[in-house]
Amino acid sequence: MTTDVRYEPWPAWAKLILLALVILAVISALPWIFMWTGTGMNMMGGSVSGMASACLAMMERMGPLMMR
Repeated sequence: MTTDVRYEPWPAWAKLILLALVILAVISALPWIFMWTGTGMNMMGGSVSGMASACLAMMERMGPLMMR
């Protein structure tokens, strides 16, 4: 007993949507990767601890807004 299974190729519009989603994911992830590795700050001459303190200050200012 043999079953002949045929796989349909993906349509062009589905490939384009998938490609767009992958590109958006990479674009969204790159700044976070640079931020957490410190590479971006080191290239710009800044310090990672300065960036961390700036993020902490921003989170403290936004705290009351987030608790509503």
